[in-house]
Amino acid sequence: MLKLVDAALQTASVTQKGADLQITLSIKADVPAVVQTLIGGVQKVRQSANRAQSANNLRQIALAMHNYHDSNGHFPAQAIYSKDGKPLLSWRVLLLPYLDQDALYRQFKLDEAWDGPHNEKLLAQMPKLFAGQYNAEISTVLGAKADVVHSSFWDGDLEAFILQAGPRGLFKRSTVILTTGETAMYKLAEHIPDGVVIGARGPYGPYAPDNELNRWFSKTFADRYGVPPNYAAYQMAQAILGTKAAWEKAQSANGGNRPSTDQAIAAFERLTFESPAGKVEMVIGAGHQAITETAYGVSKLVKGKMTVANVKRYPATMVNPPDGVKAADWIANGFKK
Repeated sequence: MLKLVDAALQTASVTQKGADLQITLSIKADVPAVVQTLIGGVQKVRQSANRAQSANNLRQIALAMHNYHDSNGHFPAQAIYSKDGKPLLSWRVLLLPYLDQDALYRQFKLDEAWDGPHNEKLLAQMPKLFAGQYNAEISTVLGAKADVVHSSFWDGDLEAFILQAGPRGLFKRSTVILTTGETAMYKLAEHIPDGVVIGARGPYGPYAPDNELNRWFSKTFADRYGVPPNYAAYQMAQAILGTKAAWEKAQSANGGNRPSTDQAIAAFERLTFESPAGKVEMVIGAGHQAITETAYGVSKLVKGKMTVANVKRYPATMVNPPDGVKAADWIANGFKK
């Protein structure tokens, strides 16, 4: 490339038209190849700049967190809650005064939800450092004309990706698979077109079975927080119920007496228990790691509400390697047991 540039400069001619200078170059090369190389270089520069910007954003957020701690004696809570325990505004709003955004912070109504009639109008003014910038990556994928795009982004990164990729037509050009799309499917329903493959990192959320535990859990959670539980909430409930099951097993083996910590840990080995997401089996990692089935569907907006259609379920043994086998080796061996 440098040789091409040097040869082109040797042919340069400069002419002046009024206050403008016009430079003419002659390049003897495969022009499409040169253009592709230049585009690739520009994209790499953009990606590097985005990484640097993201690192700087994280530093600012971390500094704001510590300044908040110095002023309040603790780090900010996950959210600002209403009197009845429903989350209204996230920790991002609490950090605004420590990011030179005190004026914006004072405009928020702290007793109103983030998407309330007053607060919703302020969202566009939130500092950009809370959102990842993926324009360079989106440009690369669009340029590659990828048939399938896979993303495991979640939370703010996922939301930023959806909001940036949608207007640029990525969802129309490619089949997009969002392995944790369930976390954004309600909040960003109007920005996710039909046909996006939605995952939940397991049989959670819209993929949870219609069992007694799930009916209780999903209703209690929605009544308390005003939104359906996502996969993170299901996994936390699963962990608590697993601990309960192991404790009761250890207590029974200990003659009804309180078990020791070691006895409770031992009771977890090869344990099987029920959860709002169905059966959980501790069968890999020498009996200390759980597996569950998983499911995927495609997004479909129905009367303004996001749903999933064409749901496909996969047994736990189809999506997890056998005990003692590394995932990479299992895949390389054609998923053979």
